[in-house]
Amino acid sequence: MMLPLFSLFLLATAPQAASPVAGFRVDTLLRFAPVDQDSGHRAAEEAIAAGIARFVATISEERLEQVSGLYPEQGDPAWRIGFLSFLASEAPRAALQGVNLAQITNGSAELTFTVSFRWRGHFGLTRRGDARFVARARRADRRWLFLGVNLLAAFP
Repeated sequence: MMLPLFSLFLLATAPQAASPVAGFRVDTLLRFAPVDQDSGHRAAEEAIAAGIARFVATISEERLEQVSGLYPEQGDPAWRIGFLSFLASEAPRAALQGVNLAQITNGSAELTFTVSFRWRGHFGLTRRGDARFVARARRADRRWLFLGVNLLAAFP
């Protein structure tokens, strides 16, 4: 079932003690139109939003081990290796560019999103690029678990 999900904007700010994402406070604006009264769908959306926030924050913080953990070994292994190598060699800054509609079923949820990258290229010139990902979550008893993200196309 397609659900008109939300516009998601994440603002990563200075570390605070009561952080929903380890080491970061993430302000999340969720606008649901129309609001789905199914709390299971809302919980799935929140699990995916938190996972995406964690993924983007760990890239900008250069925590490659955590990025690798959030990007499981599914899909094309060459894309994963190329992306992780890019992160290690270029140390880019990442920002969430946008999200698309989520697909939520009784046991699983998927959401595609775009991350914008900025890094220093040759001769100190700023380079930019966008990558599209899919985030996945699944229901486990009454909770939704964030499974991770995968690239939708090779990057960079």
